[in-house]
Amino acid sequence: MSITVENLTYTYSKGLPNETRALENVSFQLEPGEFAAVIGHTGSGKSTLMQQLNGLLRPDSGKITVGEVCITDPSTKMTEVRRKVGLVFQYPEYQLFEETVAKDVAFGPKQVGMTGEKLDRVVEESIRLTGLDYEEVKERSPFELSGGQKRRVAIAGVLAMKPEILILDEPTAGLDPSAHRDVLELIRRIHRKERMTILLVSHNMGDVAELADRVLVMNRGKLVMNGTPAEVFSRGEPLWEMGLGLPPATEFMERLKDRMPGIDTAQLSIEDAAKEICRYLKGRKK
Repeated sequence: MSITVENLTYTYSKGLPNETRALENVSFQLEPGEFAAVIGHTGSGKSTLMQQLNGLLRPDSGKITVGEVCITDPSTKMTEVRRKVGLVFQYPEYQLFEETVAKDVAFGPKQVGMTGEKLDRVVEESIRLTGLDYEEVKERSPFELSGGQKRRVAIAGVLAMKPEILILDEPTAGLDPSAHRDVLELIRRIHRKERMTILLVSHNMGDVAELADRVLVMNRGKLVMNGTPAEVFSRGEPLWEMGLGLPPATEFMERLKDRMPGIDTAQLSIEDAAKEICRYLKGRKK
């Protein structure tokens, strides 16, 4: 499902002394099945933008179209929009509340009238999609699970609503390295299997470079860059000026360029960086 954002503007505490412009004339378009990452320093407008896309906040001006539906039109029923646009908040496990994993995942679908075998099937499919053993966890309390498992259950609850667009706000925040890697692989698997449009908000430039087809850079409420990871991360200086970094592999290559003149620093992964270093050294020996 496509997303089109046109001249989106939003202000917190409008008309009050603490009025803050959170978004200013933001415009972009995502094609169906595209994987985009949104990056920016704290307070840049990332989370506000995600809440606009899910209809949790209404813009002061501008337009958002999801598929064929203008979700900023006051006549649009937001319940239908939220079924199509799934939003996984930061630390989503804090929203778990049911006595078993299966009941927690089933909560959303039940609210929209799903029952019986169809409900059971959706719950099982959603839990399995997150990589959890359905038979092992379905009757367990979600509060007995590890942090990474709780995060998967929370994501399963959103997937059970069968969204066509999935928004993930810092999905690996607070996880240990092993759980971090597991959640990244989960997101990759969801995108590959379901082919849904995904927006990932992240401060981890390595994750962004690894997963995203497109990178949107927010700064002080404005969209200041929009391109492929290679295009965006080739602009190290303006990113640093905004308080952002580069993927670890790219940053490492940038540090090498004074000692290895002519080396191609535009490497997004450790594997690609290693290949470029080998290529460079072989060239020097000739």
